[in-house]
Amino acid sequence: MPAAAFALFLLQAITPNFTDVPYGSKPLEKLDVYMAPSPTPTPAVIEIHPGGWSSGAKSSFSDYGGAIEKIYSRGITIVSINYPLAPADLYPVQNLSCQRAVQFVRANAQAWNIDPNNIASIGMSAGAHLGMWVGMSPDAGNASSNDPVLQQSSRLRAIVSIRGPSDFTSQYYKYVPQPGDHGSPIWQYFGVTTQHQWDGIPVATKQAASPRYLASGAASVINANVSFLALHDGDATITSSTQLPAPETNVHSLIFGMIMREALHAIGSIDAEVWAGTSIEDPTGSFFTGDMIADWLNNRLRSSSLSNYGFGTPGCYGSLFLVTNGDATVGNPNFSINCYIAGTNPLGAVLFDTYIMPDYSDPFGIGIRLWMYPLSTTLFAMDATLTAGTLNLSAPIPNNPMLSGSVFYAQGLSVWNGIGTPVGCSPSPFQLSTSNVLRFQIP
Repeated sequence: MPAAAFALFLLQAITPNFTDVPYGSKPLEKLDVYMAPSPTPTPAVIEIHPGGWSSGAKSSFSDYGGAIEKIYSRGITIVSINYPLAPADLYPVQNLSCQRAVQFVRANAQAWNIDPNNIASIGMSAGAHLGMWVGMSPDAGNASSNDPVLQQSSRLRAIVSIRGPSDFTSQYYKYVPQPGDHGSPIWQYFGVTTQHQWDGIPVATKQAASPRYLASGAASVINANVSFLALHDGDATITSSTQLPAPETNVHSLIFGMIMREALHAIGSIDAEVWAGTSIEDPTGSFFTGDMIADWLNNRLRSSSLSNYGFGTPGCYGSLFLVTNGDATVGNPNFSINCYIAGTNPLGAVLFDTYIMPDYSDPFGIGIRLWMYPLSTTLFAMDATLTAGTLNLSAPIPNNPMLSGSVFYAQGLSVWNGIGTPVGCSPSPFQLSTSNVLRFQIP
């Protein structure tokens, strides 16, 4: 049995509590609910399946590299939806259907033991696009509606986009016909069959379907508070969309994650990230990436005491993520920080401190942005064994009531490229890069 298949076999299968629940009037508007066992309301993640807006089905989780099962194992309820498909239904029918699904989940939050304030989406390809579109659109909730579902908010707390296209304008997307094909899946989504017809669609329509444009639109103030994670196959050393070709012929290109992140940073988001590196289906990397997705969502949906600062070292933005593992509570001996990194970085460290510098700081003058002072007397843990993959840094919290209310900070430090490689980490001559700072408060 191949390694990937064997690892999937070991995952605990999840079984829906409810299947084919209709959330709208169209035949495909149905969903399955996998309720996480919990005495208190749980966060929920809505899975929106891939399939080029024209195929696919709910509760088909094999493409996610075990991520869905791992999200569920963190005590998060999974809701998997079907939605209308092209060519029978075209843009924006799918978008509005997914938006209604979010409202329907909120309308049933009490019945399904869901915390209505902590709902996220995850999707791949077309499903990722639809999740981004819902998450960046103005709130569709209408308190005066006669439909109790439409009275609910359609906002999302967090979005995970796996290879999701975020911009359909000609500046970033250009389909190149291949012999014998039937056109781009995006053409099918819009109901056109030729380049001439596609070019005839107004730019404003393409922008309205593009989450990148919605990010800075009417809901920009709220969008800045939505946590966003994009995962794409690609080079982990890419730091900007300007390093990638455009327009792109591949709707799954890394550039679509980059421009989405840049649009969110431009409106003030401090929690918009891109993971570039190993495919989540790759047998050598898929399952730790699945853990990273689950941990990332668990942090965003469970704790209001977690937040991020800054974007790390300029010119060195890499796929380096810090997430907490377990609850940051007084007396928890199992509390730790998980660090996930893409690429081949040979070493690194995670710094802990109780003090954070208020602005850009380079205390050693070597071009590395640190948001904390690493030689502070309050530094209490450090580990210099980070390798490509994962690092779990144990940080047990003493059973000391005086720690209640304390705030701690963690920051990752890694070698940006292998020592001696020609591509440096500007502006650091030492090719060192720092991650965002993860802030957590002990209740």
